[in-house]
Amino acid sequence: ATSMSQPHTVEDGLLHGVVLKRETTEWEDIQRRLGNLPQLPDDEESREPVLSAAEADQLVDALHDAKLSGATLDELDELEDEEDERVLQTYRDKRLAEMREAAARNRFGEVMEIQAPDWSREVTEASKSSFVVVHLFQPAIAQCKLMETRLEKLAEKHRYCKFVRVLSHHAIPNYPDRNLPTLLVYKDTNPVLQLVGLSTLGGDSMTVDDLEWALSRCGAVKTQLHINPRARHTKIKGVAFLSTTHDSDSEGGSEDDD
Repeated sequence: ATSMSQPHTVEDGLLHGVVLKRETTEWEDIQRRLGNLPQLPDDEESREPVLSAAEADQLVDALHDAKLSGATLDELDELEDEEDERVLQTYRDKRLAEMREAAARNRFGEVMEIQAPDWSREVTEASKSSFVVVHLFQPAIAQCKLMETRLEKLAEKHRYCKFVRVLSHHAIPNYPDRNLPTLLVYKDTNPVLQLVGLSTLGGDSMTVDDLEWALSRCGAVKTQLHINPRARHTKIKGVAFLSTTHDSDSEGGSEDDD
C-alpha cells in the first residue's frame, strides 16, 4: 500500500491533515492529532497522518494567532481569563495602533477658516504633525472663490492634510489683492511651497487635478496622476505651446486609430 505523505507546513496540515472521509468536525480532527481524543478505528482510508511534536505546536500556534489577530478590542477583553495578559496586551496595542493610523488618515476633511491669532496654533504648530495648506483670500475676488471650490474637493479627498483659509489682510497687513489667491504650504513649521495667483495653475480654467498636481510636488497630498494635467503640447511651425485643454482625446490618437 502506498504510504500517506506527511504535511510539511501548517497550511499543508490544515489542507490535508485534518480532512477525514468520516463524519468528524475539524476541531475533533485536530484534537485527535494532538492526542487529546482517541483515534478512529484503524481504517487505512480514514487514518490521519501523525504530526511530530514540533508540527503539532506549530499548528496550535497558527490557529491561536488566527483567533487573536481577528478579534476586536471587546473580544480581546472577553478572553482575559483564557489568555496570557501579555499576549492580549500585544494584540490590543496592535489594534489600537491600527485605529490611530485610520484616525490620522481622516483627521480633517474640510477647509477651516481661521483668524490671525490662530495662526501659531492652527498653522505653525499643526504643521509639526501634518502638512498645512493655507489659502490667503478675499471673498469678493472671483479667482479666490474658484480656488476655494477646488480646495474643498481636495480637503474632502485628502483628509490627512490640513486645509485652512484666512483673510489676506488679517494674515499679512496690506497684502496686495493682485496676488490673490495665494496658497502657502507649511510642514514642520516651515513654508515649503508658495503659489501666487492662478497663472501657473491654468487661470480661470484651473481644475481640481491641476491643484492636486501642484500640491503633490511638495508632498502635501498624494496623487495618482503621472504627469502634469497641463503638460500636453502641440507644435505649430516648430514652436511648442502649452495646451490648457482637458478633453478626453488621448495623445496617441482617436478611437479610429488602429
